[in-house]
Amino acid sequence: MSVVLLSISIQFNLIGGPFLKVFLFVGYITIFQIIPEEEAMEENFGEEYLSFKKKY
Repeated sequence: MSVVLLSISIQFNLIGGPFLKVFLFVGYITIFQIIPEEEAMEENFGEEYLSFKKKY
């Protein structure tokens, strides 16, 4: 997804620094999607998810 956003930004020469937008997007998704999702999975699946998480 990051590569797609970066490619579109460069292709259309968007103002605001394409690299900055990609890093902001990745940070936003990490904070507001990935972390809460992992917390919910720990809550729902407990020890089974934690052992899976240790493998990867």
